[in-house]
Amino acid sequence: MEWSEMMLFAAGTVGFLVGAVITRDVFMGLPPAMLLVFAAMGFVVGSIVGETRRRTWQGALLGVVLGPVGWLILRLEPCRDVDS
Repeated sequence: MEWSEMMLFAAGTVGFLVGAVITRDVFMGLPPAMLLVFAAMGFVVGSIVGETRRRTWQGALLGVVLGPVGWLILRLEPCRDVDS
């Protein structure tokens, strides 16, 4: 994992955890605006991580649905060939 990818993953994870601590709950009882912020953050970071693996849309989808866990799953998958 490159330095920039580690920083991006760490920043996204810290942002997710800070939001969970501020609201005192991971998902239940979150205001809809916070859920939208988490979804947008997951989309952006997931698409960036997915772009490094040549799976931009898969990364964006995993980022929205699973957040930091989706980023980690995507990061551990093998890189797609150029011909695919």
